[in-house]
Amino acid sequence: MSLIWKWQAHLGDAVDSSDAGKAFVKAHNIPEGTTVAQFLEAAFQNPVSEAEWKGFLASQPWFEGHYLANIAPMLEANGVKLATYALTWNPSPESATRPAITNRTVPWFLNQLLVPGMAYSPDKSRLPENYELFDDYVKLQNR
Repeated sequence: MSLIWKWQAHLGDAVDSSDAGKAFVKAHNIPEGTTVAQFLEAAFQNPVSEAEWKGFLASQPWFEGHYLANIAPMLEANGVKLATYALTWNPSPESATRPAITNRTVPWFLNQLLVPGMAYSPDKSRLPENYELFDDYVKLQNR
């Protein structure tokens, strides 16, 4: 269960293609016209802060961070409960091979609950949480 095909269609978009994206690019000194794929590639090579990661996703109109919360009632109405979900692409990102991100990459990593290797937590006592997905998953599990 993922929106990766929808998200893949936007990898070639400029990060600053919306007003929120323009503000994000300006706030983080990212060159104008940087594509989503280029931003993701840079984050894999040099992880960004958790706040920057969340700000990036929040600035992108194509990213639906609450899709788990939105789809859960439909699943439950049909007798399906969300019990498991992809936790992280790699629990030890420092030893992982960094993927090359292009416009054709299947962005499976965008739907993980935790995003080590793309972002870092400021206090390093926990793994960075993915924008809206982590919180919604925890809420669903606590119901």
